[in-house]
Amino acid sequence: MSDLSERYGTTSRRQRVIATVLIVLLAASSIGFVGWAALFHSTPEVQSRLTYFQFPDDHTAVARLTVVRDDENTIATCILTAVAEDHTTVGESDVTVTTGPLTQEVEVSMPTERRATTVTTDGCTSAGQSRPR
Repeated sequence: MSDLSERYGTTSRRQRVIATVLIVLLAASSIGFVGWAALFHSTPEVQSRLTYFQFPDDHTAVARLTVVRDDENTIATCILTAVAEDHTTVGESDVTVTTGPLTQEVEVSMPTERRATTVTTDGCTSAGQSRPR
């Protein structure tokens, strides 16, 4: 061992302490960032779920969307899409929720170019939330 230390030298106690402190600070900041990101993305301003849909005729789709906002002043924008049996989009509707209680059910009737078999939504967005939920 003494041959290696003579050849390459050894690190001083001060260098080891500085390296340890830097590693601890880097680990703590990484854990803090992951915690912040998890908390931020787990509490969206707007959430939605499609609770009901039907097709009264070949050119109409009716859907019910439940929208949950964290504040009554939050404006939620949702996009509903009617899809045909061959997976083609046959209708689309933008829904904006501006007023009302925090949890709201919105019924939307949208025209379709032909018979739809399902209605989908990616979710809703708001001014502070660009990713649909």
